[in-house]
Amino acid sequence: MKINERCSLILYQLYFYDFKSCYPTLLKNIGYKFESDLNNKLQRNIEIGKLQKDNKDIYEFLSSSTDSLIEYYLEENNVDEKDIILVQKDGFIIKHEITKTSDFMKLDLREILDVMIITPDRKKYIWWNENKIDVKGVVNFYDRLLDVFKLFKKMTFCNNKMLFKQMEYIKNFILNQTDKEFFLIDKDGVKIIQTKNGPIRINSTSSFSIDNIDKEKYFNHYIKEFLDAIYLTYY
Repeated sequence: MKINERCSLILYQLYFYDFKSCYPTLLKNIGYKFESDLNNKLQRNIEIGKLQKDNKDIYEFLSSSTDSLIEYYLEENNVDEKDIILVQKDGFIIKHEITKTSDFMKLDLREILDVMIITPDRKKYIWWNENKIDVKGVVNFYDRLLDVFKLFKKMTFCNNKMLFKQMEYIKNFILNQTDKEFFLIDKDGVKIIQTKNGPIRINSTSSFSIDNIDKEKYFNHYIKEFLDAIYLTYY
């Protein structure tokens, strides 16, 4: 994943494109016979992952081919470098729509993004539209964090006074949180909670005091950088 180093940290009306079944299509074109069911995405991805791990040439072929495909589409559609917001292994996010396509590899418009926020280090981002919210680059992300990130969708970017109040509300949503279950990080089936003495494994929160949870650490790790991006843009 490569994020544009010069674009604004907050962007509106973006277009997210990706190649449908990119790696399977490339492998089929060179005669590879899949052992797994191609309609089963999980099985298919496991087989491809193992194949890349065991065969360096296949790994390099898939990587270079997708790079070339992305470069081809961007050049054919005269997409300026400043309009390329993000490039990942099988797609990209840009500022305007693609008009020229190719029959060789189908490029799908996956989503139209209403808002995208990039953290100042340009290693994480969140985007949303009416139907979806997506967070990438956040280490140890867990589902309950969506309770917080959904609050970003309600932000009023056209009114700074209201916006800063909403930012404070999001911060306090974590720092004043009383639901202990909110802080449970499910990592590969193991439940972990960040305490003021470090992370610990627990089976239940019933005998665990909310006062022992390091809420500040949760806020700093998961949310602060996104709010920093808003502050840097609108202050």
